Amino acid sequence: MVQQRSAQSLVVPASLLGTYEAKRKHRPDGAIAKLSGPTCGACHLDIAQGEISALRALPETERPECPHCGCFIFFDVGY
Repeated sequence: MVQQRSAQSLVVPASLLGTYEAKRKHRPDGAIAKLSGPTCGACHLDIAQGEISALRALPETERPECPHCGCFIFFDVGY
């Protein structure tokens, strides 16, 4: 697992990796969560549809974050 993580860190921009590591210090269970419907998989709070639309519209250079817990989020296919 450590080798896989080291390999992935080679393809992730250093600034993004630094942000992830800082978030991870506060969330030992991880700093990335799936958005299932309107619900963050980390904090289990719903995100308003308008906020979800805004997160989806972010440029590729920005990563969507849960407005409640700050975890990076990725979207469920089809939502």
